[in-house]
Amino acid sequence: MTANRKDDREALDRLMSVMVDDLLNMPEEELIAETLSEGHNPTEEAEAIRAVIEQAARACGQSRLKAAKNAVAAGRAKQNQNVVRLDASAARQRLAAILAQNVDSGVSLAARNQSQLSDADVFGMLADLKELGIALEKKTPESES
Repeated sequence: MTANRKDDREALDRLMSVMVDDLLNMPEEELIAETLSEGHNPTEEAEAIRAVIEQAARACGQSRLKAAKNAVAAGRAKQNQNVVRLDASAARQRLAAILAQNVDSGVSLAARNQSQLSDADVFGMLADLKELGIALEKKTPESES
């Protein structure tokens, strides 16, 4: 029974599509004449149709805005889950350890001279290193042998 409803819906969608195409391709004079023959005022009908279209456009815009807000909120929630809070001294120690382990990686002298870096610079460098896949490797007995 569900498949039949789906087929019915698809048939109705095709019919509506044909009817809309028919209206869009109809010459304006013919459309006005048909509207008058049905006893309607073409100007009033056009205004009513415009109002329906404007309402649909507003509803669509509001729906898209709500979806965008939800996506931003989800992104922020995910971003906040990945944030690791460190104090500045712990961040400096972590950066020093990473730089000491990666001496051969071509890290610049300025990056190694942490005393001149602001706390924001230190946190930024840690974030950049994490993004590049460079992290502090823990020394284990297996890695030292």
